[in-house]
Amino acid sequence: MNNFKERALSEQAELSEKMQKLSAFMYGKVFPTLPAVDQGLLMVQYRQMEAYSDTLGDRLERFNS
Repeated sequence: MNNFKERALSEQAELSEKMQKLSAFMYGKVFPTLPAVDQGLLMVQYRQMEAYSDTLGDRLERFNS
């Protein structure tokens, strides 16, 4: 496996873990107590992380083709 693919796989795994933690926080008890602005920013952050993960997935697919 080439070095670029290994790094992309590692990056996607780390990102996935961070997304899981953020999602758990957003469904937890503290999130609803945050100011609306902060809740909104965290939701935007999660959506951007999803887009980043999708891009990494697309790159990984190209390594396999």
